[in-house]
Amino acid sequence: MQTQMIDPTWCSGDGTQVTWDDVMTDVQFAVKEGHRIFVGCDSVKEQKDCTFVVTVCIYNPGAGGRYYFKRFREPTKTFPSLRMRIFREASEAIDVTLTILSVIPNAPVEIHLDVNRDKKYATGSFSDQVVGYAKSIGVDCKIKPDSWASSGIADKHTRARFTRTRLNQKIEDDNLTQSK
Repeated sequence: MQTQMIDPTWCSGDGTQVTWDDVMTDVQFAVKEGHRIFVGCDSVKEQKDCTFVVTVCIYNPGAGGRYYFKRFREPTKTFPSLRMRIFREASEAIDVTLTILSVIPNAPVEIHLDVNRDKKYATGSFSDQVVGYAKSIGVDCKIKPDSWASSGIADKHTRARFTRTRLNQKIEDDNLTQSK
């Protein structure tokens, strides 16, 4: 079942490294059992890099769920605007969804986007465009506040790295200050 489109290195929700084939095997089993699949992506912009996290979440109604994620970085200069970065998030979620659907054509997959329809938020001015892009592949799509796979789970793994980086920098700065 090797799929060429998707990076083979993923992690389970507890951080254990798994392959994309492991993820797809679990997704196939879950769909046969009547579970639902949710795909999301989030990113965080740092000085030199943007960190992206893509999630595949498996939900068993009434019994909870599990998820997988992959994290990757790209140079910040690749995304001169928030719009470009958000469309990249959508593109990642769409690619994963299409790969799942190529193996399991009738899988109940829903894409979650980290955008807000309210114009008072930065993504509000182009949320309809991003939603249209995701829906163009023929799946349901949710945005904030209902997009938990992106704005909750994926965000957790982008922010964890971001917070750790900031914390480590603060510790280094404090150590430098104390040694002077």
